Amino acid sequence: MTTATATLTFPRTVPARAWAALASMLCMIIGWNWDIAWHRTIGRDTVWTPPHVAVYSAVAVAFLYNAALVLSYTFGRLRGTPGIRVLWFVGPAATFITLWSILLQGTGFLFDSWWHDVYGLDVVLFSPPHYALTIAIALFHFAQFAVVASYFNATEPVLRKVETGLLLLLWSFYIGHCQIMDYNWGPWQVRSVLYMATSALFIPFGLVMISEYLRSWTAGAKAALLYFGWNIVLMQIFQAFPASPQYAPVYHDIDFMLPPPFPLMLFLPALAVGFVLYRLRIGAPVLKYLLGGAAFVAVFTAANWGTSALQLSEWGDNSIVAGHYPSYVFHPSWKDVTPLAPDLLTLGTAVASVLLAAVSIWAGVVVGGWLRRVVR
Repeated sequence: MTTATATLTFPRTVPARAWAALASMLCMIIGWNWDIAWHRTIGRDTVWTPPHVAVYSAVAVAFLYNAALVLSYTFGRLRGTPGIRVLWFVGPAATFITLWSILLQGTGFLFDSWWHDVYGLDVVLFSPPHYALTIAIALFHFAQFAVVASYFNATEPVLRKVETGLLLLLWSFYIGHCQIMDYNWGPWQVRSVLYMATSALFIPFGLVMISEYLRSWTAGAKAALLYFGWNIVLMQIFQAFPASPQYAPVYHDIDFMLPPPFPLMLFLPALAVGFVLYRLRIGAPVLKYLLGGAAFVAVFTAANWGTSALQLSEWGDNSIVAGHYPSYVFHPSWKDVTPLAPDLLTLGTAVASVLLAAVSIWAGVVVGGWLRRVVR
């Protein structure tokens, strides 16, 4: 699955599958964030809300171009091109993973519909069906990135700026999806003991994977900057939509769509981890991963503590930072968190977080190296 001897002879252009992946992932990141904003502002109503349609469009585009690739590899112009066989069909490995993620999303949608039929409407972000959908969509983003990456691996010995930029943008959507937080805690979440551990487990993988794949110690920071930029744009667009709550109880009177939260400062820990991994001369991989984990936890916590302070201050009461907006109009206030403090709980969590971050970094190195070799 990870090697091939045949050489593909496609023209040196950005392929249609790359633009289709971009369109699909862009629709998904807009639709997913829009759906959360809809739940926070308006409530849950029908399966045909505009954000749901955006998500359905993303799934449809991904299904069509990946199904077309499989048919072309099996019966059409690309017949004989190296791929993997699943039942009677041949295609790129990542194409089948994308189609599998679409099946998982369909199952998640049915699960969510059944959940609401049984337990009623809710405005909870992390319910069991929403967890299932979150995982399926993360796989959806990863697999489509891999579809494009495997093409470039087989056809482009040296990536041009446009190809590198496209890959960074595609991966920024994966990073952005994995940063969706529980809005019940607001800016306080990044100061919580629990979030220190969960962020260490999930975030370093995304920052390191792209750096390892592109063999650039700054690639993770560049992808994180792209995530930061398009998230700020989404925040401004969402607030331009008029909206009002439609379900009780309503604790906050607003007339616009609540935006996504101010993005996490990921480019700073990405630079710190990239420097440790790729610039310092450390022979033992285990020590390198542990130092990278420590760098991530320290810089991530410090950087996002600062941004949360900005959100909670008088300087955060504006459309750019959006620090004084409610979590949901249906919740009276943010939930309490267990904050970081100079105590044994925080110390133990910090040690555990460094270990979790080291594992996440190792996984990013392994997957990034593997993905660089995939050509079918």
